[in-house]
Amino acid sequence: MLLDLEYLDEGNLLEFWDKEVRTSGWLWKVESGGWFELEKLRSGFLAQHLGQSNKEYLVTGINDCVSVLADSEPIIITSE
Repeated sequence: MLLDLEYLDEGNLLEFWDKEVRTSGWLWKVESGGWFELEKLRSGFLAQHLGQSNKEYLVTGINDCVSVLADSEPIIITSE
């Protein structure tokens, strides 16, 4: 089940990118220190109280990103 999507400007995430090495790819599983952990610091962030095991994924574009919070692994379908 999808819990939340957050549309982000990639420039606002510069502190999370490795300054030396940029791994190629467009989809990452966030193991720690992602948007969910940052948002948990806010008392008004209700997703933290759902009691589900949240998995976080980051889908990157050229200038924008989408952070995906879900309680199960995503099914990814790419166009040919």
